[in-house]
Amino acid sequence: EVINVFQSRGEDYKLRLVEDMPDEQAMGLYYHEEYVDMCRGPHVPNTRFLKSFK
Repeated sequence: EVINVFQSRGEDYKLRLVEDMPDEQAMGLYYHEEYVDMCRGPHVPNTRFLKSFK
């Protein structure tokens, strides 16, 4: 899925990054409007869990 998304978007740099990663590494995608990036997590469900944000 990750490879298909970046191929369809023409993001050659991110495709090279994916190719250099071990096969067993789990990879998710982070979407924000038209921006898409790779995400290895884990992440908090909400910023209220972070003391630096109010």
